Amino acid sequence: MRVLWIRFVVVTDPSVADHVLRNTADYDKPTDIYGLFDVVTSKENHATLFSSRTDEYWRMVRKAYAPAFHSKNLRQGFHHELKVNNDLAELLTALGPETPIEVHSLMERLALEATGKVGFAKEFGVLRAAFPGSVGSVHSLDNIFTFVNAAIAESERRFQNPLRKPLRLVWPGVRAGEHACHQFHQAMASLLDELKARGEEWAATDPSIAAHIIRATDKNGRRLPDDRLAAEIGTLFVAGELTTADTISWAMFLISQHPEVEAKIVAELGALGLLVTKAGGQPRAMTYEDLGKVSYLTSAIKEAMRMLPSASDGSFRESKRRVKMGGFEVPKGVVVWIPFYSMHNSSRNWPDAGQYMPERWLGDTTPSEDQDASSDSKDVKPSAFLPFSVGPRNCVGQAMAKMTYTTTLALLYSRFTFKLVQEGGAAAVEAQQHMSLSLQPSKGIHMLCIPRV
Repeated sequence: MRVLWIRFVVVTDPSVADHVLRNTADYDKPTDIYGLFDVVTSKENHATLFSSRTDEYWRMVRKAYAPAFHSKNLRQGFHHELKVNNDLAELLTALGPETPIEVHSLMERLALEATGKVGFAKEFGVLRAAFPGSVGSVHSLDNIFTFVNAAIAESERRFQNPLRKPLRLVWPGVRAGEHACHQFHQAMASLLDELKARGEEWAATDPSIAAHIIRATDKNGRRLPDDRLAAEIGTLFVAGELTTADTISWAMFLISQHPEVEAKIVAELGALGLLVTKAGGQPRAMTYEDLGKVSYLTSAIKEAMRMLPSASDGSFRESKRRVKMGGFEVPKGVVVWIPFYSMHNSSRNWPDAGQYMPERWLGDTTPSEDQDASSDSKDVKPSAFLPFSVGPRNCVGQAMAKMTYTTTLALLYSRFTFKLVQEGGAAAVEAQQHMSLSLQPSKGIHMLCIPRV
């Protein structure tokens, strides 16, 4: 098919998708598509780790980031993760069980706060700012949340309509969108200045994600210029907020519609000593090692990611030369579109594809943090499950995302149960699914947060 000047081929066969995504010799990210997102993170529209071709720049940044997301490194930042989630639990308890919360926007704030604390040792205060009057609320920094989301909205509109950029001087709303992007650029430049002020010794030795990217060097030993560093930092915030918030929100929605699933999650948490009890027992402090013990919760999250993947639109690759793909000849310059939502919900790939069944993942071998779904699960075909993509261009930050959404859901369900109070019920939430940069509920997910004790 053809959209404007771009020729597309749609691929939903797992084996063909796997071949395309792993083969950077014949396929690469198309700049006509991914370049539309650069307005969010860079005034100069610099390509980033997310949007660039698989070139020398991409290899340098990927190499710098990779050790930052290793489990040994993330374990050192887990106390920050736990602190953010304990703050959320405290705020929800104070709010009370009669006041509805909008789950998705709250989880966006949590994800942004967790990224700031774990990756940069920086507290933005955006989580407490969602609860006016809370002790320690930091309203002066809440603008970062507004900037991020307004900038993302502008990139989404450009993705939906590429003519917004060339016609930006006359197209309604474009200048406001670009102003939001500019504010986000300034916020990331200010954060970079703050990081660099910590000193050269910090940059050279600190295990944080921030320090890893600051000390990245090219083959000649030169570090990245500040405008490129700020763009990469901004990319981490945008990607971390979207994918993590979407995953937590959709999992909570699906669990709320399946009380039998919640009961099994609660039983698992109780067996681990992580559950508040009516007898007055308080849960023990969660540890990093607990993330590998909540197998049923992990299965429930995976099943939510299968049915409602954040990156529903999937991934795009452009053929670099004439290639053979799935038995067909594909000319140079054709964009291969791999829609993850279609793959995840196809009855050809999944028995009972339309049913929320965490049990299908039980017995699945937990993948390593630089891989994706294991092919050992009885109901999973290789690469039919692609929440973080596969191959060299998979999500470099997936281990941190897993740490955040698993910690958040474990801690929340250990203390609360959630009741959907959306007008129109579950059908309304399902009808409001909106896909652009990620799969989001266009009118939110409204719930009551009810303490277990």
